[in-house]
Amino acid sequence: MFNYIWTSLHLPCVTVPAGKGPNGMPLGVQIVGAFDSDRDTLAWAEWVANALR
Repeated sequence: MFNYIWTSLHLPCVTVPAGKGPNGMPLGVQIVGAFDSDRDTLAWAEWVANALR
C-alpha cells in the first residue's frame, strides 16, 4: 500500500524495517529511486539497513 504511488510511477522502491513505534507497531523507511535505477536503489536500501543496525 505504501509503495503504490512509486510503483504506479514505475519507480523502484524498497521499505527497510526501522524498529518499532511507541505502541509496538513496526516502522519502516522508504527508499525511492529514479526510473531504471533498481540496482542503485537496492544498494542504498542495503546501506540504510546496515546504518540502522
